Amino acid sequence: MWIEEKLALGYVLIRVIAQSNDEEQLRSRISGDGFGVTSVDADGLKGKVNVFLVISKRKRLKSVLAILSEFEPTPFYTIEDLRNVGTTPPIANWIPGAFSTEANLKKR
Repeated sequence: MWIEEKLALGYVLIRVIAQSNDEEQLRSRISGDGFGVTSVDADGLKGKVNVFLVISKRKRLKSVLAILSEFEPTPFYTIEDLRNVGTTPPIANWIPGAFSTEANLKKR
């Protein structure tokens, strides 16, 4: 795991819970940098929040975190390692409407 982390191989899922009023701008900024992002409206302890799901190559993780810090002074996020990213069954040039990944955005 240590070697894999240093080589930055694979993909990660960044789950962001945003409480700011700039959810749409944050989503646009993340997707504008080539990251796939899916947003979900949710209810948190202090009211309405947005949950963003971002799948990125591990070597680009710092870029996503830099974008988050632009919009939220102390963003709440979790990062999970992903074993596989793709669709089942694989379809040539398929771009999912509900959940986009960084790799699929580059095919457009």
